[in-house]
Amino acid sequence: MNRRTLVLTLAIALGVGLMGMAHAVRAITVIPPSFEKTTDPNQTITTSVMLFNESTATSTFTTSTGNFTTKDEKGTPEYLPETNQDGLAGWITVEKGPFTLLPGQRMEIPVTIKIPANADPGGHYADLYFNEEHAPTDANTSGVIVNVKVGLNILLRVTGDVSESAQLTSFAATNGKSNFSRLPVSFTARILNNGNIHVRPIGTLTVRNLFGGTTVTIPFNATQAAVLPVSARKFDIVWDRATPSGTSTFFSEFKNEWKNFALGPYTADLALSYGLQNDKLIAGSYKFFVFPWHVMTLGLVLVVMLLWLIVFAVKRYNHWIVVRASREMSSNNSGKSAPTNKTK
Repeated sequence: MNRRTLVLTLAIALGVGLMGMAHAVRAITVIPPSFEKTTDPNQTITTSVMLFNESTATSTFTTSTGNFTTKDEKGTPEYLPETNQDGLAGWITVEKGPFTLLPGQRMEIPVTIKIPANADPGGHYADLYFNEEHAPTDANTSGVIVNVKVGLNILLRVTGDVSESAQLTSFAATNGKSNFSRLPVSFTARILNNGNIHVRPIGTLTVRNLFGGTTVTIPFNATQAAVLPVSARKFDIVWDRATPSGTSTFFSEFKNEWKNFALGPYTADLALSYGLQNDKLIAGSYKFFVFPWHVMTLGLVLVVMLLWLIVFAVKRYNHWIVVRASREMSSNNSGKSAPTNKTK
């Protein structure tokens, strides 16, 4: 294969690859993105999901269900195998499809959830998946290519012996420090859910100064993220005023400290509530100290220089007074005539 043939072959391969990438681009929206409901055992829930094809290509979907849980402290979902249809995943009934959506088309899909009479009280969690599929463009290729998988999160609360129990396992600065030179100061709170139903802790973080006055109040869990049963989740809260620059020179740090000025001992108080009635409380406290040493150092230098200038000016003034007094005294003495002796 000569160079010209090789270049032509690579160009064709690249073009085919780009066409495949362009063909695979999809933009499907599920409305609503999540569904949450409280129900009794032996009940049937009927609802619907709206699919919206926001792409410029026709898309075809099938449906499936699967349970999920949490795999880390960030609340990242862990999707269990779809072959496991125990629990909520097996209670969901939805038409399998395939469904075809033209560009810009919306489609409403009915969903039925039948709760067994012996369903365990507490939380049950599953996803209703919409699997986008399209046939290969190559006539010689068989099979189906799955490009996109979007889901509806379903959080179901079954009444009965429900246990709502959460606790604050840790609350401190994110980096573990207690001394800072400036804002921002980041805090991390970890909430452990010991119950059998998800909780959404909400409340405020209040920063108080040395005298107990409120410096700032920051909302906690403004997005109302959930902590699933028998799992822990960490929440990050940031106290800041301005975005610091990325440089690390003395004067850039001085500027950062000036824009994010804070000085003295502070106490961060966490006051949270959770539960279906929002009547269960969680509290925590953390003490830290902020000393903007770049600002204080430059300020001290300026104060020393100002004091030196004042002392220097006082000395110069006193010297000028002494010299002036001496000159006046000399002038007065020279103006007097010397006494004369008279002889008889």
